[in-house]
Amino acid sequence: GDSHEPEKVRDMILDRIGSLKRSGLDPELFEERARTSVGSYISIFDSPGSVAGSLISCHFKNTSLYDIIQLVGNPDIDAADSMLRDCFDPSQCSLSVITPTESGER
Repeated sequence: GDSHEPEKVRDMILDRIGSLKRSGLDPELFEERARTSVGSYISIFDSPGSVAGSLISCHFKNTSLYDIIQLVGNPDIDAADSMLRDCFDPSQCSLSVITPTESGER
């Protein structure tokens, strides 16, 4: 994303990840976000274009729209917590910063 202080944003994200690793995921917040995700996912059915795009995406992933709704609708907080601990390693973090030239040319 855009930021005038990218290092500060990175540090805030890494601090939050560290905090979540220490305290674990909040079960109530996790369930709330799961319900929100289900609602957002269901809303794609309001648009034929969104449905078509999702069907194509699912086809190439060898899954179906209904498999995804089952996954999103039945979240496993223990699996998510384990993934948080195993996959988010601050030593593997990278930050790319694109700064404009002084003249503003590309």
